[in-house]
Order: sequence, then structure tokens, then C-alpha cells
Amino acid sequence: MIRLTDILLGGILPGILAVAALALVWKLTKNAASSWRTAAVLSLVAGLWALDAQGVGLSTAISKSLRITEARDFLPLMVILAVVPDAVATLGKNGSIAGWVLRIALCGFLPWRMLNGTKYLPKNGPLLWSTGEMIAWLGGTALAIFATWSLVRAESTEKPKLRSVLAAIVALCGAITIAMSGSITYAQLMGVLTATLTGCALGTWLLKVGRGPDAAAGPLVVSFGGILVLAHFIAEVKLLYVVLLLVGYAVGAGWFFPGKKWSTPVRCAVCLLAISAAVVMAGLDFAAAQAVAANNPYMSL
Repeated sequence: MIRLTDILLGGILPGILAVAALALVWKLTKNAASSWRTAAVLSLVAGLWALDAQGVGLSTAISKSLRITEARDFLPLMVILAVVPDAVATLGKNGSIAGWVLRIALCGFLPWRMLNGTKYLPKNGPLLWSTGEMIAWLGGTALAIFATWSLVRAESTEKPKLRSVLAAIVALCGAITIAMSGSITYAQLMGVLTATLTGCALGTWLLKVGRGPDAAAGPLVVSFGGILVLAHFIAEVKLLYVVLLLVGYAVGAGWFFPGKKWSTPVRCAVCLLAISAAVVMAGLDFAAAQAVAANNPYMSL
């Protein structure tokens, strides 16, 4: 069950931090990319740590990101690492190549690290996957995240306000889909991303920043992809729903035939249809599960 403190720490707090950080950096530097990246990283990491700090304290929550005990503990560090490729890309004439190499490496590292120690990649005992299955699943997941990162990063000035709003809507639908699929914990993580994107979108609208999710593609896509990896492989959210959400984010926030008259309506239609399908099908699964539970006499014992 989601409590009021979960909403305050995982929703209100990161949303306020995102607006404040984006506005402050924009006023000081007038640099849209820095504004988005600072706001995204600060609010995501703060929200994740705040949620985790309940009952154990902030210092313990932070230390868990360095001494990993479960897969989700690694997410804050992954968000921070996702800033590095863009920073390296600005260094010298070979910086751009190095940046792409780091993006590819990070996308490959993400699913492996999230699943290391789980039943799929146990540290001791037999593997659930064969070697071929392991390469296919990890490689396919890495490729999907990298493709999404590339598409989101490719857009720079095309409809930044619209893409900001669509990205927030996709994350919200992701949280709803994951929650109805049975994992409140991972739904809360997606809720932190939703609040972050909402705060950044609000700041973009109010301050006319001129950039959208592309300016912070690394942290946003890595967090979105990381949560979906956890949701599918650990919480067993259906692969179809994960794919629909990933398509919705890539189309809504990323490159989509800029300059074409039909681009905006088709972008909105494809994005909203994909995420609506995920939510509706997850809702039907949830209703069916509730009906089965209601008809089971042993559930009341």
C-alpha cells in the first residue's frame, strides 16, 4: 500500500527539486542542457534515496548505493554514471567517439548489473539461462535501451514542451502499469521518475528553456530502462507491456521525423496508443486476478 510519506518523498519532493534546480541553473547559466541534466540527476537521486531512507535513515540509504544488497540499490549510481558520456563527448576532437563508446558500454552494463545475483545470473548455482539465452536477453535489453537513448538524444529543438509532457505521461502510465502488475515497490521508483519529468516539464513551460528530455537523455533513459528491467525480470511484468512503454517513451520524447507537418499528431497518437494499451491490458490482468481471488474461498481464511 502506498502511504502519504511515499507520495511526499517519492512524488512531491523530487518534483519540487526538479523545478527549483532547473530554474536556478537556467537563471545562472542560460544553458538548457545543464539545467535539464542538473534537475534530472538531483531530483531522481534525491527521490530514490528519500524513498529508501524511510525507517533506516538517509545515511543508510545512501550507503546502500555503494554497498549493493539488492538490484534497485544500484539505480542512483547508474543515474549519476549516465551523465559521464555527454561530459566526455565535449573533450577534444575524439570526445564524441568516446562518448558513444561509453553509452554503448553503459547500456550493456545496466542489465547485467541489475540482474547479477538474481535467479537469472546467480553468483552461485546453475544459471537459469543457457549461454545463448543470456547473450540474447542481455544483448537485446542493452540494444533496446541504447536505441531509446539514441532517439531521445537526437531531438534538440523540435517541440521541447510537447516532448517533455509526453515523457512525463509515459512515466506515469509506466508506474500505473507496474503497480497493476503487482509491484508497488517498482511502481514507486517509476513514480520518482514521473515527478522528475513533471517538474522539468513545468520548468520548461514556465521558463521557455527551449530543450526537452533530449538534454538529459542519459539519466532519464537509464532510469526508465533500469526500472523496466527490474519490473520485467524481477517483478515479472509482462514483456509486451515493457516493450509498449519503451516504444511510447522513445516516440514521445525522442526523434520523430522533425519538420514534417504530420509529425506532431502522429507522434502523439503512436505514443498515447502504445502506453494506453499497456495500461488497459495490465488493468484487465489485474481485474481478472482480483476476480479469481474473490472466488477463492481459501483467500478469506
